[in-house]
Amino acid sequence: MTDEKIKLFLTKLSEIPFEEEVEDFVFYESMKHLLAIEIIIWCTSEEFYSNFLGLNAKVDNYLKKLNPFTDDIDNKKHRQRIVHLAEMLYNLKDIKGIETVLNKLDKESLEPLFAELEVGKFLFHCRNLDFEYNVPVGINGQDCDLKIYFKKEMYYAEIKCKVQETNFSASTVSKSIAKAFSQMRKNEQNVIYIKVQEDWINHLNFEILKSQILKQLDFTSRIATIILFWDEFEILENNKYGIFTGIEEFRNNSSKSLNSSRSDLFPIDNNKRFEWITLDYLLQKHWPS
Repeated sequence: MTDEKIKLFLTKLSEIPFEEEVEDFVFYESMKHLLAIEIIIWCTSEEFYSNFLGLNAKVDNYLKKLNPFTDDIDNKKHRQRIVHLAEMLYNLKDIKGIETVLNKLDKESLEPLFAELEVGKFLFHCRNLDFEYNVPVGINGQDCDLKIYFKKEMYYAEIKCKVQETNFSASTVSKSIAKAFSQMRKNEQNVIYIKVQEDWINHLNFEILKSQILKQLDFTSRIATIILFWDEFEILENNKYGIFTGIEEFRNNSSKSLNSSRSDLFPIDNNKRFEWITLDYLLQKHWPS
């Protein structure tokens, strides 16, 4: 997937005649959606396209099914998640071990795999950290999801996802932490990322989650930090629907990695961020003038 391929695809797209006039905004969003689908096919497979994006695709509760005859909230979420997926695949394509995630795309529920890619985006773009997706070897304690390199140390990360069908309860998060803990390396520094649902993050639920997480951290020094994250959807101008990521981190006071008063283990450095290439940028750069 090169700039030349993208330019050629957009050139061909620009030559397709439209039967009727459409608003500039609608035209632009349609072109972006088609580019997103093309990038996803390039990075995955025709089988993945058929299963999740094609005309006869199965309905995935996270990705949703695009209905061309409506403009409801599910359609907006579908389009945003398609663009979000395409951007993550494009930007993370050269990360070591990314094929371990891509190989699961046709075989597993999409939501946990989105979570793995979202953590990659978080580390790559926001934290400017070296990391790799771990290639599983089938040995308990060695099959973490990510290896993160920070200040001459290696951290082993587990990524858990509470899918949309999961009802809120304190025990479900505790079980995720316990499962992640059972898969962790001994005598190493470990990190747990847990994706939860947006509607779980109200004041009451959040306090319950916080209590459970801190209780779990009291029992071990092997977990350096636990990071909750979730989707946040926001209606923008022109009735566009934006997708953002909410994050809350819980440091372990007994962890050997607690070497500063900072609340985040991997601090954001806005001066050293890797550039995140958006589909808007690719369209503006390669659309024929």
